[in-house]
Amino acid sequence: MMILAGDKVNKKVERIGMIIDYLRDNEEAFNSMEKWQVLKALDNEYFECGMHNYITLQLYDELGILPDSLNPYKAFSKFVNETFDIKNKSVIEIGGGNIPRLAKRIASMQELGTITVYDPRLYIKDKLSNMKLIKRRFSSMNNVSSADLLIGLLPCGASSIIVKSAVRHNKDFMIVLCDSHNNLELFDQYNEDLDWPFSFIENTRKIVDENNMGKLKVKYLKEIGNNYPIIYNDRG
Repeated sequence: MMILAGDKVNKKVERIGMIIDYLRDNEEAFNSMEKWQVLKALDNEYFECGMHNYITLQLYDELGILPDSLNPYKAFSKFVNETFDIKNKSVIEIGGGNIPRLAKRIASMQELGTITVYDPRLYIKDKLSNMKLIKRRFSSMNNVSSADLLIGLLPCGASSIIVKSAVRHNKDFMIVLCDSHNNLELFDQYNEDLDWPFSFIENTRKIVDENNMGKLKVKYLKEIGNNYPIIYNDRG
């Protein structure tokens, strides 16, 4: 028992050292509030319970210390690939976060395909050759004619923009929805945040049907304890 406890402490010390080193060597990656969130999550019990904000999740995955059981980037990229076979496709991710971990995982799965990431918070230090990082907000007016698929992992307010852009250009899409919404560019009939995911799904279902984009499907990544709904159009 003493050996196990000591090993646990050693792993915690090693993990904390890696995180502190990253924050020191990459000062521009996070603002002061985001750094505070990362430091707050250093407690070992907090880590093991998986109670993370997505700033911390991105960093832990970048450092290779995020367990598979908590890793939304690994689980979602796997599901995207299984559903749309992205190895030779052009993918656009909206809301990639500070460290574009989802994009890196998708890029590593691709052969001739590419992925373009939009986010004003992007920290651009290193990327794979088939990644394009654009440090600004995505707009429904962006030209996505050359893309095959639009995706978003908890893009929140950008969810409606993704759907609107996908419909306008007849592109496939896949979104992990947040539990609240702050951009009613496309949908304006929600009364409370608790209503919005379900209303959004049903309204998106109608739009997909009306525009002959197949059928809207809904899935949950329960294997990582993620209860946020994933919506996507299925043309099969």
